[in-house]
Amino acid sequence: MESWQIIIAISSFCIAAVILSYVNKTRKKTGPILSQAYFSLSEEERKYFDRNAEYERLTILYGLIACFFICVALCILTLNRVFGFIGIGFLIVAVIYSLIKIIELKSRR
Repeated sequence: MESWQIIIAISSFCIAAVILSYVNKTRKKTGPILSQAYFSLSEEERKYFDRNAEYERLTILYGLIACFFICVALCILTLNRVFGFIGIGFLIVAVIYSLIKIIELKSRR
């Protein structure tokens, strides 16, 4: 295994750790809301925004993204493509989940 592979794997684990710490905060409903749906609202609209539902969506979405980075690191370290395919599966599920939630938000408005 070459040194660049180890560096990329460690970087992927670090990114996953940062994302998982954010997921832990959103799970407890204490962290910042880092979503475009929240940022695009005016101050008046943010008063009536359902923060609990947004925290739930962010926890699931960022959790899936963290799982992707863990799978990337495992794929690089073990040289096993199965982890790569599992990681791609996590990304596909994250995209589908995001699209479903966007459609739900549009239909509510």
